[in-house]
Amino acid sequence: MSAFYRACQYIDFHPGELDRESAALLFATFRIQQLLAPNANKEELSARQKATRKDVDDTARDTWKCSLVRELED
Repeated sequence: MSAFYRACQYIDFHPGELDRESAALLFATFRIQQLLAPNANKEELSARQKATRKDVDDTARDTWKCSLVRELED
């Protein structure tokens, strides 16, 4: 995990995508999922990771929409 976080320092992240800290936390979440389901096969872990990433994207989009609405109301 620490190696991944260190590597993130040298990656140029695209605007509109996760920032360094968020990417590292998402990676940690994926690792925890592996530890909690040691007998899961690649397909199961992939499905969990895709669902987690979708949840992150949906939450970010909802948060952005709420902040945009607040800005427009002011």
